[in-house]
Amino acid sequence: MITKLATKDLAPGMRVVNLDLPWLANPFLYARDGVLASQEDIDRIILEGFLEVYVDTETPASGDVEEEIEEVIPHQKVEETFQDRLPPKVRLSEELPAARTLFDGSVRFARSLMLGLSKDKPIPVEEGARIVDDIFNSITRNCNALLGLVKLRRRDEYTYTHCINVCVLASLLSVQLGHKPSVTRKVGLAGLFHDIGKTHIPDAILNKSGPLSNEEFMVMKLHPELGLRHVQEQGLPPEVMSGISDHHEKLNGKGYPRGLKGDEISETARIITIVDIYDALTSRRVYKDPMLPHQALCLMYSMRGEELDERLLSHFIRTQGIYPVGSVVELSSGWRGVVTQICPEKPLAPQVTLVRSPLGRLKTGEVINLAEQSQVKITRVMTPGEAGVDPSLAIPGANSSTVQSYVSA
Repeated sequence: MITKLATKDLAPGMRVVNLDLPWLANPFLYARDGVLASQEDIDRIILEGFLEVYVDTETPASGDVEEEIEEVIPHQKVEETFQDRLPPKVRLSEELPAARTLFDGSVRFARSLMLGLSKDKPIPVEEGARIVDDIFNSITRNCNALLGLVKLRRRDEYTYTHCINVCVLASLLSVQLGHKPSVTRKVGLAGLFHDIGKTHIPDAILNKSGPLSNEEFMVMKLHPELGLRHVQEQGLPPEVMSGISDHHEKLNGKGYPRGLKGDEISETARIITIVDIYDALTSRRVYKDPMLPHQALCLMYSMRGEELDERLLSHFIRTQGIYPVGSVVELSSGWRGVVTQICPEKPLAPQVTLVRSPLGRLKTGEVINLAEQSQVKITRVMTPGEAGVDPSLAIPGANSSTVQSYVSA
């Protein structure tokens, strides 16, 4: 489990990890990969002025993933006032065809948008607003359809799918927060357009296979302001503008580009920040493997209050579930399967579609709702490659020309 520690709490043998996340780059974070061989290593880090570090801790000896998660996200501390506002209105199999068509069309729009902006073409705001409306309508019918497709995105189209994923996740969180549809549409539009400024960042920086230099990071930090310039003359609501300009700000004032603090950051920007980080952590990039969703959520929980809004983050955890739709899991019964529906009231007990038997035989179609029984629970979260499970087998109709699972991850 990846977690943040104060450097004074380090011990020899701990493994430091570098998350390669620009918004974590600050003078007080030590982020050089490797095992701390001795106390001398730790003393050197402290002497150099570093205050924090991310380490990869070992899984509990029992192998019980619930124990691992409860150490980081105590259930009683996750937002208790959460109310599930998105119970499915139609079956997953009924919504998937429309959601698949919508997702594919949205990715094509994002590709056209980004390529057009790189040539200084105007933003097609009305077309973007129609996509946001369609996404809103889909998640209100059955949010698990689009959530499954977000999980099964193509690995080679991150630039385009990221815009859509952030739009979907931000819209979903907004609805679960109880926002009116008019507010949710603004949040969704902010998510769709949040990274448009990156069209003017050199590809050599965007796709660099290692940490950015100070000079490169200064260039990267320009993208919120560059994005704002694109939309200033198009009459977009202030909520959308703040989502574009402020989604890398932090509550503690250590974000960019303006170093805003606390209530100076709009709720829309705080929402975009959370889903942007989550999608980045769980995506395969040219320079990193994807983090498992439950690990990403635990890591983000360690950032609550200091960098991320704790109330919004708690709602996001309930909205996603500890095991989001599309997660590949192993059960205490030995079966392996795919999460196809979450239970917000019981984040550790989603609905799982069984795919591979304890003997390794493929079998699809049988579903177990962990929230309705106590004998079986999740003991392990795996990549599709580790489990030998193709998540799309559990999400009928998920395969398409633009959606591809991370089976080889």
